[in-house]
Amino acid sequence: MSEVSPVISIITPCYNAGRFIKETIDSVLAQSYTSWEMLIVDDCSTDNSAEVIQSYNSIDSRIKYFRTDKNTGSPAIPRNIGIEHAQGRYIALLDSDDIWYPDKLKEQIELMIAKPCRVCYTDGVMINETGEILRTMKKADWVDYRRTLKRNELSCSSVVIDKSIIGNLRFQNMPKEDFAFWIELMHLSGEVAYNTGRVSYAYRLVGNSRSRNKGSIIKQQWHVLRHVACLGFLDAAYCFGCWALRNVKKYYMN
Repeated sequence: MSEVSPVISIITPCYNAGRFIKETIDSVLAQSYTSWEMLIVDDCSTDNSAEVIQSYNSIDSRIKYFRTDKNTGSPAIPRNIGIEHAQGRYIALLDSDDIWYPDKLKEQIELMIAKPCRVCYTDGVMINETGEILRTMKKADWVDYRRTLKRNELSCSSVVIDKSIIGNLRFQNMPKEDFAFWIELMHLSGEVAYNTGRVSYAYRLVGNSRSRNKGSIIKQQWHVLRHVACLGFLDAAYCFGCWALRNVKKYYMN
């Protein structure tokens, strides 16, 4: 790694995350890689989220607070605001109830320089609201566009992206906005994304999480394959089947 470490812009959308945002920020402050800025975009929270964030901003200028004009009801717009204001060479995404382990950014930047590559992700664990580990999320060593269609390994709190390949691409305000973004990013960039192979983040499953509604997720997955990736029916059905089979094995057979 060069003597001057590139800046990573960490983008965190936040809505009523007062219970967890302190732990999330603390996990960033604990990073062994220190060349970062954290842009937290508050989607008009009605709890104490703003107070907690601003208390950190007052003692560490790397933590920056933004607020939407009105509640958007989705992390898409806050993430886009973060991208617009990001000053770093790299973009990292971290949801407001998730946690990073201390060497996450360091290991990712080292891999991205060594490969080299411009998209990097990590393995993780799923935790509940109290922080108890529910299961480990082991991912593939690499993914490209076609693999992403069949097995989306790119999750927001795991990924670091070279900002140069994002260009004008932004999150769409729609269900499964993250999957739609990865599909477009991998297709437009032609990149191969690599996994560090380290368990480096914790994804928190909370009671009101959108990921709990399995019926909606199935419909949304199909919608993205057909209307964002614009796959033909048979190709979409094949990719959907691969995704569904993998999720059945992951959640019910382990």
